[in-house]
Amino acid sequence: MPLPKYQYTGPVDHTVVPDVSKVKGKSVIITGGANGMGETMVRSFAKAGAFVTIADLHPRGVELEKELNASGCTTVFVKCDIRSWEDQINMFETAKSKSPSNSVDIVIANAGISRSSGDSLWRLDDPNGEPEKPDLNIVRVNIDGTFYTWKLAVHYFRKQPETDDRDRCFIITGSMVAWIDSPGNWEYTATKYGLRGFMRTARRSSWEQGIRINYVAPCWIKSAIRTKEYEQWLLDHGVDFGEQEDCAGCMMRIACDKSINGRSLMITPRSVAKEGFMDVNKEDYVEDDYFKKTQEAQLVIIEDKWRDDYKTLIERLHMSQKLNPSSYNESLAEAQGDFRTLVGGSPSAIDAEDWISLQNVGFRSLQQRSLAFNKRQSETVVPRKVHFGNAVTSYFKLAYLPYHAITRRAEVKASETVFLFGLGGLGFNALQIIHRIGARVIVSDTRQERLDAAAELGIPRKDLVPPSMKVQDFVRESDVANKIDTVVDFVGTKQTFEDSQHIVRLAGTIVNVGTMNLENTVHMKIGIRKRLTFKFSYGGQLRDLKEILDLIGNKEIDPQVEDGKLEDFPGVLKRLLEGKVKARIALVHQ
Repeated sequence: MPLPKYQYTGPVDHTVVPDVSKVKGKSVIITGGANGMGETMVRSFAKAGAFVTIADLHPRGVELEKELNASGCTTVFVKCDIRSWEDQINMFETAKSKSPSNSVDIVIANAGISRSSGDSLWRLDDPNGEPEKPDLNIVRVNIDGTFYTWKLAVHYFRKQPETDDRDRCFIITGSMVAWIDSPGNWEYTATKYGLRGFMRTARRSSWEQGIRINYVAPCWIKSAIRTKEYEQWLLDHGVDFGEQEDCAGCMMRIACDKSINGRSLMITPRSVAKEGFMDVNKEDYVEDDYFKKTQEAQLVIIEDKWRDDYKTLIERLHMSQKLNPSSYNESLAEAQGDFRTLVGGSPSAIDAEDWISLQNVGFRSLQQRSLAFNKRQSETVVPRKVHFGNAVTSYFKLAYLPYHAITRRAEVKASETVFLFGLGGLGFNALQIIHRIGARVIVSDTRQERLDAAAELGIPRKDLVPPSMKVQDFVRESDVANKIDTVVDFVGTKQTFEDSQHIVRLAGTIVNVGTMNLENTVHMKIGIRKRLTFKFSYGGQLRDLKEILDLIGNKEIDPQVEDGKLEDFPGVLKRLLEGKVKARIALVHQ
């Protein structure tokens, strides 16, 4: 039953008729199951031979249970307010204990409320009076309630073995407003957008626990709660209705096929899809653009695993320190692929009064990324004349990547010619390091303002590749053809990797740091005939940190970093989105 890691393989084929025998004997929980779409789902799964737990606040659930159990126990009704953790625990316990299989296999988080329950954000207050605190009840039900359901579903899924006869399937009832603007529907839209986003991020990890998660978004659905006159008015104004039966059909399609994971399906009018539903197919980036590249990078830099035996970074660091304190204080091993905290002693040659203590903590949590001072523990020394924001940046960026890449991996010398791809925060710091060494450096970046900054640093204009010009053409037409000793690539696209192989000289070196593309192609003939050396750089060593701090202290390197307080993050994020942040900002925990 173990699931494969989520990968986009195209939309779900909605025309496949589900094999309903696959849910026979399964234990299914449906919240909001006493009426409407939920009731239709309950009837569909019970008819297919599943044991269904009906969870709802509406007393109609009692009647539905009695009706469906007329010829045998196939359902149980549990009165449940999904905002209540205790109610939901009772719901899961009942489902498990009452089901013949003593399990929970499929959970449909269907319960929710809409604007008709009152949108507390939409109401306007008297500008001359006191503002009324919004109750955010729609958020409490749709977000808090669904998250409670998810949390408990994970717990109860893990109580049962991962065998072929069981399942771990979680389906969220969303809404078309997660894609379609719905004026005035503020709280409701926010919750359905949020649940869609939750599904997208959870699918990247849920497979590690054998759990598949999907999102089903109904359009306008025919309902007995509306008058015929109102439904006709909606039809006259362009609304096409879906059928409640198709909501159940979509849920059944997902439940019966264990290969469906991480998808959003929409209930549609049958004029759009005769089955009444189809894959939205808007949850993955397929064009080779910024969004796809950024998504690929995000999957690499977030390494957390959703497993019992997985330890967070800080847990591993603390464990390492307890088990082997001496090795904990040694420099970072080059081959290690994950981030390590660097801790070292103050050099005896330096007067202790000239240094301040930088306690080395790493990432404490997603909410607190900071460095803390603590003289009681091992120290990494930071000269007082070094701006603290620069020290933070050097610790996480300069020593960790560019300085190590240029001085240790590329081993750049003053007599050499270096080609540098990319003038982002890391690349520009690398440029300063190369420039200080005295090597000639040819620079390529797609942003003219970054090239202008390189010129201000002292790089001749003739050594700056115009953004409009192809790199290979520039090199071919300049005086550096066949003279580039080393290429350092802080971008890592297919184009920069290919250009690197063409422009570097015979027996030259290519150092790769950037990962905009996770896979690039080595031209075997070029590599063999030129006898090229390929190097990859990640991480740094304690000596890198000490050396770069000295360079910063002597003003030989300027990391171009602003500093601020951690609580300034919302304002910094706003500036970042407005394009007002040009380099690095170090937010320090006070």
